[in-house]
Amino acid sequence: MNAEEKFCDIFYMVLDGSIKVSKISEEGREVVLYRIGKGEICIVNVSCILSETVFSATATVECDSEIVAIPSYIVSNYLIQNPPISKISLFKHFVENGRNSNEI
Repeated sequence: MNAEEKFCDIFYMVLDGSIKVSKISEEGREVVLYRIGKGEICIVNVSCILSETVFSATATVECDSEIVAIPSYIVSNYLIQNPPISKISLFKHFVENGRNSNEI
């Protein structure tokens, strides 16, 4: 899906399946940051789109999955045109994902 240090030009949402988001440590070992499941989005992907920076992790499809891919400019335009809705939705998602990440 996405590779570390790649510019984010696509927004992904998982409809079904599982995506693993990981980084490679300085020692060369894979560190799993979190997993994305049905109905979830990748906070690293969203962060990279909003900040117009490169993807700071690697996203790997773990099993047969159904994923929606939306060009990042469409997501950015939506967020600009709908600030109250987008801020609430994104904040809720970041809080829920942050809580789940602590469990890994």
